[in-house]
Amino acid sequence: RLNIRDPAETQLFACGPEIMMSYSATAALDRDIPRDNIWFSMERHMNCAIGHCGRCQFGSHFICTSGPVFRYNDVQQLLTIHGL
Repeated sequence: RLNIRDPAETQLFACGPEIMMSYSATAALDRDIPRDNIWFSMERHMNCAIGHCGRCQFGSHFICTSGPVFRYNDVQQLLTIHGL
């Protein structure tokens, strides 16, 4: 079992399948880690790397220009949309 001494000072960084990161965030929130302390590295195929082609668009974000690392707060609702 994970023992967190000071949840307010704990940061979660996750990279991997989006479903796994969502469950990681739920586990972190259950342990009182603040939403602002949860970070996701989002993965998308990129073509242009400047946000022009739209290949890496994730909601209103472009992974290549705004990320790839995002606060959980910024992508939480997007992670609930299947196939996005």
